[in-house]
Amino acid sequence: MLPRTIHEYLTQFRHTMAIYPRTYQFFKKYRLWEGEWDYRWLSRIMGLIAIVVGFKMISTFSNWWSKAHFDTLSDTVTQMGALASDVFQSGYSLIYASGLKYLMFILLYVATAHFSIKTLTILSGRTFKKLDFDKTVRDQIRAIKVFIRSWVMELIISSVALGIFFSIFSSLDFLQTPAVFFVSCYFVGFAVVDSYNELFGLSIKESMQYTRNYVGIALASGLVAQLLMTIPVFGPILMPIVTGIATTIAMFELSDLHLLDRDLVVQLDELV
Repeated sequence: MLPRTIHEYLTQFRHTMAIYPRTYQFFKKYRLWEGEWDYRWLSRIMGLIAIVVGFKMISTFSNWWSKAHFDTLSDTVTQMGALASDVFQSGYSLIYASGLKYLMFILLYVATAHFSIKTLTILSGRTFKKLDFDKTVRDQIRAIKVFIRSWVMELIISSVALGIFFSIFSSLDFLQTPAVFFVSCYFVGFAVVDSYNELFGLSIKESMQYTRNYVGIALASGLVAQLLMTIPVFGPILMPIVTGIATTIAMFELSDLHLLDRDLVVQLDELV
């Protein structure tokens, strides 16, 4: 494929973000929850992650409550604002400022793949291999490899490349934090897109190369995924459902993997 332009990436981003409000109707219309609880291990993983985040937020609430005072209406409003700030900061530090982010996304990779498979089956009319124990193990191994690559690449770009850039152009320092955030969004989003690419037989290397043509989709997927993961308890449950559905629809509508043979797609990417 020819290199995409910034305008095309922005169009992909807008298109993908526009899909998210429709995911609930898609989930409801096609009853994607049916069969979900047949995978007890899947629900347990999602529940475990929700509990981990929930305990973190309970700890934050307990700490806030021990220091809160509500003598006047003004004090009450101030204390509620402080709680909201603490909850956001706790979610932010839990997801973005620790290695736990990648561990949580590794565990949720299989859940995301599950909803990607169900969505793609509906959209394409094709039957894809369902998640059994063997495929679950393979997907989990792939998830570890994907996130190790993503983590290393994120560190190199965020800490080294962007660090050098903003040390040279110090007047643009105010852009460093959002730049690092969007780098993180891309690599988390790539992992979500990879669960789609894997269904067509692409290796991790091929998936990374192919996803470069759909940076807008990856950014939108990573942005929503990371924001959802900051929501206590329900966020980790919603994340694989919402991003799995929306990213699959976006890739199905904008990419050509479902139209072309996998080998032909790879050859075209290498030759053009």
